[in-house]
Amino acid sequence: MSAVTYPYVDRRWIGQDEAVKWLSELGRYTHFITITLKRNIKGRPERIRRAAEDTLKAYLLILSRRCLKNAFKRGERSLSYIAAYHSKFTPNNPHIHLAIGMPDTETYDSFTKILENQHEKMRSFDIIFQVKPYTSAGGIDYIIREEQDSIIIDCIAEGK
Repeated sequence: MSAVTYPYVDRRWIGQDEAVKWLSELGRYTHFITITLKRNIKGRPERIRRAAEDTLKAYLLILSRRCLKNAFKRGERSLSYIAAYHSKFTPNNPHIHLAIGMPDTETYDSFTKILENQHEKMRSFDIIFQVKPYTSAGGIDYIIREEQDSIIIDCIAEGK
């Protein structure tokens, strides 16, 4: 595995390399998404995180139903994705990182449009919504940089 060149290299946690390897093997990711949260979510950091996780779960459910239709409903197919909530290093800018793989039935551009269109319907998500091509396992390393607690366990799925 190549050395990480991100500025947080001194903040690596025990088991991070193993977690990156395992999460990278769960699916074929095609898109790397950063979603900021609206600043008007009130409450303690735990409440803000819970609201972000709930909204992300709804977003992923809608995407899965939209892209995989009845095969998803029957449990035969699923999108591959991994998500993490970040606020430890940037407490004034809570955001979510998501690596997601597109289904075989979509092209890269059409899936990007689906991601962007569904984002507009989510009330807790802010205007800042960046979709980039997922290029390497360095993306997973970046997503989970804030320790195990940043990983949203309910938002990890192996594509099938």
